[in-house]
Amino acid sequence: MFGEMRAQRVLELNAGHPSFTALKTAFENDKEKAARYSRLLYGQALLTAGVPLDDPSEFSELISELLFS
Repeated sequence: MFGEMRAQRVLELNAGHPSFTALKTAFENDKEKAARYSRLLYGQALLTAGVPLDDPSEFSELISELLFS
């Protein structure tokens, strides 16, 4: 009757956390970098929740990109 119900995923950030500050700064200065930060934070949230990543290799590459940029 109801079919499969799925909750919408929401990523909440603490505005006082350094990761939020980095994301905000990147958004103001480099939108592409801000998008990469967002994907990184979302991937971390999935892993913390015990949800497997669709593409672990892509996540690893993203980390490397951000470390060496």
